[in-house]
Amino acid sequence: LKEDAVVVYVNDSNKNTVQATVNGIKKTGLANIIKAANNDNQALVVRIIGTIKTNQYKYKSDSPRVVEYDSSNNRITYEDADFFTNSLETTYGDNLSGLSITLYDRCMEKSYKYKTTASGVSSNGTGTTSFASKTYSKDEYPSVKGKIVYDDDTYINMLDVSGAKNVTVEGIGEDAEIFQWGFSWKDCHSIEVRNLSFSSYPEDACSFDGSENSGLSSNSTYWIHNNTFNRGKNNWDISGERDKSAGDGSIDLKRISSVTCSYNYFNNSKKTGLVGSGSSDYDKNITYHHNYYKSVESRLPLARQANIHIYNNYYENCGNCQDIRNNGFVFSESNYFKSCKRTHIIDKSTIKSYNEIFDSCTNASPANIVEKRETTVSVSNTCKPDGTNIYDNFDTNPSLFYYDSNKKCSKVSVMHNTEDLPTIIPNVAGAGIYNDASNFDLANIDLGYQTGTYVSNNVEYGAVRFVGKFKYGENTTSADIESINITFEIYNSSNELYRTINKEIDSVYNVVKSGDVIVAPEETGVKYYYAIIKGITDTFDGYKIVATAYININNRTLTVSETYTI
Repeated sequence: LKEDAVVVYVNDSNKNTVQATVNGIKKTGLANIIKAANNDNQALVVRIIGTIKTNQYKYKSDSPRVVEYDSSNNRITYEDADFFTNSLETTYGDNLSGLSITLYDRCMEKSYKYKTTASGVSSNGTGTTSFASKTYSKDEYPSVKGKIVYDDDTYINMLDVSGAKNVTVEGIGEDAEIFQWGFSWKDCHSIEVRNLSFSSYPEDACSFDGSENSGLSSNSTYWIHNNTFNRGKNNWDISGERDKSAGDGSIDLKRISSVTCSYNYFNNSKKTGLVGSGSSDYDKNITYHHNYYKSVESRLPLARQANIHIYNNYYENCGNCQDIRNNGFVFSESNYFKSCKRTHIIDKSTIKSYNEIFDSCTNASPANIVEKRETTVSVSNTCKPDGTNIYDNFDTNPSLFYYDSNKKCSKVSVMHNTEDLPTIIPNVAGAGIYNDASNFDLANIDLGYQTGTYVSNNVEYGAVRFVGKFKYGENTTSADIESINITFEIYNSSNELYRTINKEIDSVYNVVKSGDVIVAPEETGVKYYYAIIKGITDTFDGYKIVATAYININNRTLTVSETYTI
């Protein structure tokens, strides 16, 4: 934590009464505290304990209200008009004060025609809300002639936050849950959401919007990680598309930049992820990695006008996975698709697929599959998410992407072998395991390798020494490490496999030494190891070594590979 960070612990019983001083002003209630966090220099940390819930309003009857056009008098009439007058009667005592509750006419394109909000209603009182029935003439509503139309939409149980900065919302323990509501972050900056389960959200679990005026992506900086997104639920699904019964989205991103979604578990969700709200909006620098999508229907993500890196995700029994449209450009790297219907969908867009596995998928990838990471693909995109630069082939441009042009790889801290993802990802993705031993950051082997002459038992030989490190969860010690193995594959200058060496690391150190030379300094929570390959001399110039480390810890195995040219 930063020294002046404001830390607030919130549970269901104090959600509307908890107090904190934010920017020098005392605020009461979770909603008001978060909304007041707009200081560039002060951080707010909201720690969720247990389940924080609210009510979701239901129909008076089981049948949804419809609108019908009557050709005999050119009138459109609401049926079951008492739906409006009685269906919202409820007790606000269990609600989260400050949620947005809105019913609005969608097809008329007059948003918020019918509107109510919980603002101003006491947290322990009761309140009723009524809507008047209304008829429309044919001229007002010509598109429904001869049709039955579900014409209203809902925006309900959302905590709307505008202009917030430097906010972390995190769950404490394994059972922190947001139940029947969600967050809407608008024009915010530096927001982190982690270790939370979201369930039965009627609208979005987490939505992030930039400015609606420019259409360009805002410099937002969001990190959404180690969360579980269960299926949403909307009792008011009266929209024309009838597509909100399971909520409207797990993570939606619009007009923003610099976003990482990692180590999340999407469980049986429907409209899971949206990037971009339309063809005139832009998003940039979006990354999805190490997420677990299980039995998810669609939008993994659905994206427009954006550049996105998607790597090391595991898709199991999903419907429409990556659905990229209208000038979107995705670099899809080292993902595993298991029993999915449509892995990649392209519509006036580009998906570059590298090192991916399609296991028992009914509709294999139509993406641009490349054999080499550095291969560029043919694109016709005109997407300019910052108003100037075109992001074509961004994934091989070090000025736009974390690309190592020397090693020709994505410069990320953890890149697992694709074939290992079905074993690894279910054990590290989702809420409740954030500080578990399974969640640790395995750094690249590339702390460096050294060539030279080494002496062992009075015998001098040419060799190469590799040094690696890993950082493990705070509840793990070196005693939990079962084994570390490194496999070296040596390829000659003709790229033919010359030799394979398997090394088992016997000892792990806080400080690695070679004679009196300290190779790596001591760091808290970090262990180092090294291996030496004998017999490597100058005659091996131009040879390539692929080094792969396998760390077995608490019955789990993580791997990382690096390639070097001698």
